[in-house]
Amino acid sequence: MSSQTGSRTRVQGASGKLRFGIFARVYAFDLLLAALAVAACVTVTQYLIESKLKHQVHSLAQWVIQEAFDVQDPAARGRLLARLYQSGRVRVTLYDAGGRLMSTGGPEFPLPGAEELARLRVSREEGFTGAEARLSVAVYRGASLLGYGFVGPAEPFSLAFELAPAILVLGAIALIAWPLAVSLLKPVRALGEVMGRFGAGDLSARVDRPGNDEIGELARGFNQLADRIRALIQSEKMLLASVSHELRTPLQRVRLALDLATDAGGEPDTADRRPDARYLASVSADLNELDELLSEILVVSRMDQARTASASVLTKQPVPADELLAECVERFEAAHPERILRWLEGPPLPSCEMDPRFVRRAVLNLLENAHRYSPGTEAIEIASWAEDGDLVVEVKDRGAGIPRELQGRIFEPFFRGDAARVDSSGSGLGLAIVQRIAEAHGGQVCVESGESGSTFRIVLPLAGG
Repeated sequence: MSSQTGSRTRVQGASGKLRFGIFARVYAFDLLLAALAVAACVTVTQYLIESKLKHQVHSLAQWVIQEAFDVQDPAARGRLLARLYQSGRVRVTLYDAGGRLMSTGGPEFPLPGAEELARLRVSREEGFTGAEARLSVAVYRGASLLGYGFVGPAEPFSLAFELAPAILVLGAIALIAWPLAVSLLKPVRALGEVMGRFGAGDLSARVDRPGNDEIGELARGFNQLADRIRALIQSEKMLLASVSHELRTPLQRVRLALDLATDAGGEPDTADRRPDARYLASVSADLNELDELLSEILVVSRMDQARTASASVLTKQPVPADELLAECVERFEAAHPERILRWLEGPPLPSCEMDPRFVRRAVLNLLENAHRYSPGTEAIEIASWAEDGDLVVEVKDRGAGIPRELQGRIFEPFFRGDAARVDSSGSGLGLAIVQRIAEAHGGQVCVESGESGSTFRIVLPLAGG
């Protein structure tokens, strides 16, 4: 009990750690994505605004500087620049060609260095340089340099995002991203909890109402896997119970025969105590039955292994199908000389890629099954043909038929339709072996049944499955 509790605790702990890790990554990714989106918007906006201002304001700034240079009276020029600074919030500074300050409206722009002035004289204009978004213009009249004009906003201008609004925006993004991350991780948490319950032994644990997204697809896959595992476990339990039951009956008969043989040998003080041959024959028959049952259980186990293992238990080779079926008919007629068997031979069959041991056993099992369910006066028919690259072998009996509600169960191990059986011998594994052999070869077996009898059909690929 303590071991089981410890296992459950470990499962839950691992699940919780996984959920937290995924949540943290999803939430961090949301924040990073939002921050990158904001940064991209700011960058693009800054570029667009700067580009638009550059094209729309240049001509106006040049006109202002030209008009200021045209005013000859220094006092009038000063009043004009002061008026622009106070009412238009435009800051203008003028220097003559020698670099001396002529006039300014508001705090003056410092004169650039000689190298920058030389470059400005060549380009005649440099737009929005520095944090002040300053426009620099070299003013000419004809070929003569009149001076330099610098214009910009009255206050330092920057399109960069300020700290307080940035924190506010990121906080809003964080609040919005939280429920988004929770909603994304909710189905993952539900799946993790169900898997933890299933791993702790609750085989009925399933994901309720999986969504239509990829996580819902994963949940549906888990539900199917859980159903399959539960069915396999139940099948194994039923198989174990059936094997125990089937083995108990012949073993009890062997014990009874040995007890009777011992009692029939004479009085306890008789020297010669030889068992009756009748009882030894009975013991031999029961041991043969046990050997046959264990052999069939082994075949079922090997075929189940072939379903799931990467390496097949089959040894396939090209086999003439006509010869294999002729051998099956011969063996069946030797074992049941009183039974009428009609072999409806058709055109010659091609060779088939198969394991002859197992396919021979599958055909004989179908013939034996038809023998058990058909009255002794009725004939059994076997036919074969090639169709669409497959080998088809068909066995018909004249029994009472299989009820529709039981047709889906007749290939289960140890299932018997006793109500319709003429011969009650057999282990109930024959049809289960047939199905597993057909599927191991990449084929299938099916049944059609009515009041006039049942028809079993094995379909095997000629080229191998």
